[in-house]
Amino acid sequence: MDVFFPLVSIIMPAYNAGKYISDSIASVISQTYQNWELIIINDYSKDNTPKIIENYANADSRIKVFSNSKNVGVSETRNKGIELATGNWIAFLDSDDMWHPQKLEKQIEKIKSNSADFIFTGASYVNEKGEAYSGVFCVPEKISFNELLFQNVISCSSVLLNKN
Repeated sequence: MDVFFPLVSIIMPAYNAGKYISDSIASVISQTYQNWELIIINDYSKDNTPKIIENYANADSRIKVFSNSKNVGVSETRNKGIELATGNWIAFLDSDDMWHPQKLEKQIEKIKSNSADFIFTGASYVNEKGEAYSGVFCVPEKISFNELLFQNVISCSSVLLNKN
């Protein structure tokens, strides 16, 4: 039996995300890789976001909810999530994004086979109604720092990285 099943801490900042956050959370719950914690940080939302995320947290103990006492923005909120993370691996998921059900499983397989500390994927897109756009944003298998300076191909919600 494979013993490499690390805890993945998923960081989800949320600000006025009531319209889409249920789909985002559901995409985490639907992961085939189940050793995760979802850290949702409400960044002082003014809509129904707090109620939605509390309902999910009450139904699944892997979902942990925190709130900012004022709106501080997505970067500071993500950093707070990293500090709260208990897993050795960090993934980011924006509150209006969704993951393919095998996203974490496939990435864990890749980090095992390649001894990677940082991995990211391509992306596909949907409109406000959840209808898929044609095509997929494909990314290179590897990219250098200088190439990233020219064009960033890393989607935040596709990242999985070693916390260290």
